Amino acid sequence: MTPSDYALIVSISSIFISIGAFLWNVWQKFIFVKPALQVSFGLFRVVQPDVPANPIRRLLMLTVTNMGPGPVILQLCIAKEKKHWWKRAKTHPTLVPIHGDPADPNPAGIGPFGGGLPAKIDAGEVKQFFFPYTRDCFLQEGFPRVGINDTYNRMIWCRRGDMRKVYRSYHRHFGARTAPHDVVLDNHRE
Repeated sequence: MTPSDYALIVSISSIFISIGAFLWNVWQKFIFVKPALQVSFGLFRVVQPDVPANPIRRLLMLTVTNMGPGPVILQLCIAKEKKHWWKRAKTHPTLVPIHGDPADPNPAGIGPFGGGLPAKIDAGEVKQFFFPYTRDCFLQEGFPRVGINDTYNRMIWCRRGDMRKVYRSYHRHFGARTAPHDVVLDNHRE
């Protein structure tokens, strides 16, 4: 084989590689589109000025925003377990959101599919899930992250900073000292 034969083989190979890359980009960007989700988690106060006898209640809120393109179905609210460096978590605990009015003094959960789950949200829409904020809530387990499971079986987690703020408030209100290993609590004010 001459050097011109090698050049021809390299040229034909590069044509096939570029055609494959082009088809892959078209597939990912236009045919099989997975929307991006943004998840945030926080502690919020419910103020009811029309009911003076009720004290201010606090709720945990998981907010999911569909950044697009296209709709997505939210399946479950999940938590990430503490993991050690030598093993990987195979399962993720399911969180039970409040079903119905979250400002109700006795919130009820009807199971993991409460709170409107599964829920379809279009691009640009927001869905919120509420959880009770008590000493016995799921925060006592020390989960490092909470998030959502979607149509594509992806697990999208909230930011670590959101969890730090919530755990800081939990420790301040209830005096509990259970914190996950990767959530570092510092003495800064909120």
